[in-house]
Amino acid sequence: MSRVTGDQARRYAIAGLSIVAASLVISFAFALVAQMVTGLSLAQVWIAYAPGGVEAMAAIGLSLGYDPAYVAVHHFARIFALLLILPLALRV
Repeated sequence: MSRVTGDQARRYAIAGLSIVAASLVISFAFALVAQMVTGLSLAQVWIAYAPGGVEAMAAIGLSLGYDPAYVAVHHFARIFALLLILPLALRV
């Protein structure tokens, strides 16, 4: 028997979906700007900027015919930036 109530599960699900939606909207906005600047395919840039694991997103990019190195490098850069920014943000 779980100690999580239906109300708690509903609130957690809404919070989780809100975070996913916000991440997708933010990544799409940055992908749109990058696409306008670089002229690359919007879908390829969005896959590179979308939240997700490096290997999974590179595999998705490869299966869609996009450059997996481009996608993977952007995900590594995102993870590296988080590793640098998070300790500084936690101090503040």
